[in-house]
Amino acid sequence: MIAEIHERREKSIALAKSDPLKYGYVPDCRRKIEQLIAEGFDEIGILGANREGKTTDCAALAVADMANRPCQWAFFHNTERTSINQQQSKIFGFLPPEWRSAAQKGNGLRDGTVKLRYSVAEGFTGGMFVLPGTHSIGYFWNYLQRSEVWEGPEYDGMWFDERVTLPILETARYRLGKDRRLLRLVSFTPKWGYSPVVQNLVAGARVVETRPALLLDQNKVHVKGCPPGHMPFVLHGTRPKSAVIFFHNQMNPMGAGVEVAQALFGAPVVRIMIRGYGWAEKLEKSALPKFGSVHMITRAQFNAIAARGVARYCAADPAGTKNWFVKWYAVTPQGHFIVYREWPDMGRYEEWARSPAELDEEQEQSVGRKYDWRPGPAQRMEAGRGIADYRRMILEAEGWRWDAGKKQWDGSRAERIERRLIDPTFGGASVPGQENTSIVDLMAEPVLDREGNVLVPAMEWEEGVRGTVEEGVEMLASAMDFDEGKPIDATNCPKWYIVVDEKVTSNKFSSTKNGTDFDCLQSKMAYEEFTGLGTQKDALKDVIDPDRYLLKSGYGYVEAEMFRSRGQTYY
Repeated sequence: MIAEIHERREKSIALAKSDPLKYGYVPDCRRKIEQLIAEGFDEIGILGANREGKTTDCAALAVADMANRPCQWAFFHNTERTSINQQQSKIFGFLPPEWRSAAQKGNGLRDGTVKLRYSVAEGFTGGMFVLPGTHSIGYFWNYLQRSEVWEGPEYDGMWFDERVTLPILETARYRLGKDRRLLRLVSFTPKWGYSPVVQNLVAGARVVETRPALLLDQNKVHVKGCPPGHMPFVLHGTRPKSAVIFFHNQMNPMGAGVEVAQALFGAPVVRIMIRGYGWAEKLEKSALPKFGSVHMITRAQFNAIAARGVARYCAADPAGTKNWFVKWYAVTPQGHFIVYREWPDMGRYEEWARSPAELDEEQEQSVGRKYDWRPGPAQRMEAGRGIADYRRMILEAEGWRWDAGKKQWDGSRAERIERRLIDPTFGGASVPGQENTSIVDLMAEPVLDREGNVLVPAMEWEEGVRGTVEEGVEMLASAMDFDEGKPIDATNCPKWYIVVDEKVTSNKFSSTKNGTDFDCLQSKMAYEEFTGLGTQKDALKDVIDPDRYLLKSGYGYVEAEMFRSRGQTYY
């Protein structure tokens, strides 16, 4: 019996060595990546401890995909030499043994469209290969090359190993083909700290799974959203279909987890978190440090609260050439503020702000913009609206509908907005060529057709109270405040909330029947990432500005009968 067990074991080891893709050990962390891919996540950041098999798992996933269907993959590494030594060797090692053997003989494996030739010193001939059977194609690139050399083909998969730059990653996100899914794997240990790429992957993300972190204090909360003694294992990102998985020390029994743990004994906590768990802490803390899951409610919870009666407000931070940023608030009789809608939302327009770019870091530091978030796609997508267009968008978001038959707007099912607030600097400024006429004045004028029908109703806005960003952030932080050491109840809870539905942050974007109420992910990111250390050009400030207009106004809950209607606002 023992001899048979030993013989089977030896055969299993031999098979795993000769054909690791078919017979090799599959660690749980790789199975989790497979699960995320099956759930529809198209961008997966794979951050983790040293020597935990990130590169091995990515190579196995890519080769398995290429061997099972016709597809094209692009593989990226730091330089051509590191690509050959670290990435191409791993890809080659997961090919079936008969292909590996043929690829290293003479001219390699060449048959019609098949091209497979490999050497240890030079890697794959020509930096590419075509597999037998599926005719899948693999291309090898490096970060020193210009993007023009790899932007030609349409890829089904892209694997970025080690130090990818943020511009390359963002360019890759748009290498999409028609009716073609593009899977992106981004693997590295964040030994460079909270870099722009790390920030881009994890900013605003939600912790959905954790694991015990035995190298750290078991009685301390090390990352917000994790129980004491735990570190994040899986995050769901703010971008649609994005996630991050963290390979923890000793999670892969085939890795060198024990040796790395011994090397980390007595090391600073920051180094243990990076090298042992793939987690890099940002050095600049948020200006709203207490914001977290306690401030988030689901769309269903908000609808139930609103049904009991709330006062609604709207505030806007307008701009000239870019989109306005508009937010809607509900205030309960108990004085709780809820951000329940924002425009432009992340679900349809992508991010309003993106983390500081990597390539111009030295230049931006020299002009004092080290901490400024940059404009994202949402600032320009569908930009160029006029005053009338903004009014139409806002009315439709609030439930107003144009009755083509009656040639009038129907507000019978629309929300009741008590007050509308706008940036005093922009809203009160005179329109060029029209003295004594401001944006506020133009919003209050109806748009009529030739027959006198109201195409766009008047909309009353008032200038927000002037003040500094610092004052507004202090008020917002105060509204978010609560005692973290005590249970959350009616006497210990924040006054400020946002609607962030769990099914939305897991990349299944939902909306109301009118298709406008995507959840407030722009606000979530701003509350988590805004430091207050940047300049007036910090793009995250735009998302927070409407909040301070409302808070400084002093408005709160009012009975529905208190004001009369005027221009879609009640006075």
